[in-house]
Amino acid sequence: MARGKTLGQLIVALRHEARHSPDAALGLNTLASIKEVLARTQERLYDAYDWPFLTIYRDIPTIPGQRYYDFPTDLNPEKLRQIEFRYANMWVPVRRGISAVQYNVCDSTQTAAIGSFTITSGTAAAASGAFTVTGGSLGGPNVVTAITVNGVNLIGASVPWGTSHAATARDLTSAINAYASNPKFTASVSNATVTITAAPDLGATANSWPVVVTIGGTVTVGSVSAMAGGADNQITAVKVSGTDILPSPIGWRTSGSITAEAVVIAINAGNTVPKYAATSLGNKVLVAAPEYEGSAANARAIVVATLGTVTTGTPTALAGGANGQRDDPVRAWKMIHTGVREQLELWPVPASAGTLRLHGLLALPALVAEADVAILDDRMLVLFAAAEFVADKDKSRAQVLLGQADQIFRRLRSSLSDDSPVYLGGMPARNRDTQSLRAIRG
Repeated sequence: MARGKTLGQLIVALRHEARHSPDAALGLNTLASIKEVLARTQERLYDAYDWPFLTIYRDIPTIPGQRYYDFPTDLNPEKLRQIEFRYANMWVPVRRGISAVQYNVCDSTQTAAIGSFTITSGTAAAASGAFTVTGGSLGGPNVVTAITVNGVNLIGASVPWGTSHAATARDLTSAINAYASNPKFTASVSNATVTITAAPDLGATANSWPVVVTIGGTVTVGSVSAMAGGADNQITAVKVSGTDILPSPIGWRTSGSITAEAVVIAINAGNTVPKYAATSLGNKVLVAAPEYEGSAANARAIVVATLGTVTTGTPTALAGGANGQRDDPVRAWKMIHTGVREQLELWPVPASAGTLRLHGLLALPALVAEADVAILDDRMLVLFAAAEFVADKDKSRAQVLLGQADQIFRRLRSSLSDDSPVYLGGMPARNRDTQSLRAIRG
């Protein structure tokens, strides 16, 4: 029995226990099922018991004024056992649970500073090219196999000639719009002509990019034109106190409000420090500092840079940030969904930098690829999985495997249990009802 076996090794062992041929070539039709059963078995056993050997702790630096924190990616938030805070050179326990009782004592509510700017005007900026379906017939190899712009394929699979040139053009337009090319192109159709449009953010960069239609059989195309008409009508930067929070230029869309939405998406996808957030109201873009900065973000200036025909109104500086109450040490925590993901809320909001230590269990890693490594005992996993795998065809064999698996599970739990008696002065600690001994036993 051992831990750390790969999924590939578990598959071979399961085939032996299920009395299948170990020849991988002969078992291709069951491979997906075997993988799924093994992964599900490990997940079930991982949830069934807090295996002590998976215990880890991770430290998180606390930031003055920051209320919410991400969980470490390799720690399972659902199996978080305890949290401690380093204060005055000692680790202080942090209890679970924050309610109105705590907020009434020390109100954590902070207000983020917000500024804004409006996008007032602009003109079309996207380059476009086109081609026309001029020939074709039904059946066989009569297909469009690829449409490329600057070497980027715009369709995921061949499109056959339809009932007419116009119907084929419509099918090609749908295929382009459905396919996630990179960069992304869109298409529109008029009769048998397909017009391809580049992303507005590409601006003049896309001009002169060749459009190439690869055809088969009787299909023909004509009037193929390269990309043209792109212009650098863009918002090129949005700076807050000199920090550009716009990862890349945003080209003018069809209106100020749609352009504002694109700017918001780009800002929110950025990763500046501090991390700003954005939202839009019509053609107005609102920029918010992190909540934890409170009043510190007030008066930060917003400067917007543009190219071409795009114009913006005079930005308003960040304002309205207010601090919540802060104190040390951190004394309570809770798990909360903050709108994007589950995070850790601390109370009171730390007044100074410190260290939070989280004790818990290692997050369950993926068991999908054959090189992935299992974190639980290989024999236990294989026997439980094999019992499930053969249950429909050989119930007696399944019962034997299940019994063997259960014996290993129970033996491992017993040998790994930390609930055994602790003897102090000849008396089991569990029978001595003192606070210090209860602390020893956990």
